[in-house]
Amino acid sequence: MDLSTITYYFTRYGAIAIFVIVLLEYLNLPGFPAGIIMPLSGIMAAKGNISFFWVMVISVAAGLLGSLALYALGRKGGEMFLKAYIRKFPRQREALERNLEWIRRKGCMGVFLGKLLPMIRTIVSIPAGVVKMDLTKYVASIKDFPEEGIIFRDVTPLMKDHNAFKETIDRFVIWANSLEAKVDIVAGPEARGFLFGCPVAYSINAGFVPVRKPGKLPRETVCESYALEYGTNEVHIHADSIKQGQKVIIVDDLLATGGTVEATIKLVEKLGGEVIGIAFLIELEELKGRDKLEGYNIYSMLKY
Repeated sequence: MDLSTITYYFTRYGAIAIFVIVLLEYLNLPGFPAGIIMPLSGIMAAKGNISFFWVMVISVAAGLLGSLALYALGRKGGEMFLKAYIRKFPRQREALERNLEWIRRKGCMGVFLGKLLPMIRTIVSIPAGVVKMDLTKYVASIKDFPEEGIIFRDVTPLMKDHNAFKETIDRFVIWANSLEAKVDIVAGPEARGFLFGCPVAYSINAGFVPVRKPGKLPRETVCESYALEYGTNEVHIHADSIKQGQKVIIVDDLLATGGTVEATIKLVEKLGGEVIGIAFLIELEELKGRDKLEGYNIYSMLKY
């Protein structure tokens, strides 16, 4: 089971997954370190799938339950061990009975307190997962480009910084793995959709389909036109790029007026694919491109 599969089920089952994993951790079962719960809880809280308050409540409840279970097991196991020892070495009965009485009164409290310490570690560590990298610091705002009155959002500084770029792709991947169906194809509109869509496709083990301008694809294509401020334009994909029933997500850097992605949706559906999600690094809310995508699962990382 890889990390993407764990993340998928974790985000799907939310609070239940948090409780079960933390409980297993505090019962000392192998394969369930507290390191699993910390980042995944933080991711869910950061995405808004669950509030930070409930992450804390569930973690504390599971930790206490696990600690109490260990207390009971330790006490019972300690009593059983000493009783068997007394039967085997009756001459030491008096000393061993004193030890047994100590265990009954105080001994297992050490086990209980010992298991509370990792719980405190988890509680302290979860907020670190909630604090997300501020990606807006890596997006340059260029005034009057490409023409006067327009603010161009330049993502090349983000791509240049390996930590920021990795964070961006990781967030896309987490969103893709949280969808209800496994993604078969990632479609990326020319050109920055290639830059973000390809690493996402690689990470989730899906194929990638480029959506291109006229004259760029060498084989038979299907096309869809969309309106510009003055005139129209077209986008194309290869006619054999998507099969009937395949689950498709569209990944691009920017949602502005929504014309390009709306045309991309039509292309995918024309070939029989099902668009199960659309993701953008940046959404320009004033342009209301989201209105053209009503009814689809839309994820935008940064909003301006």
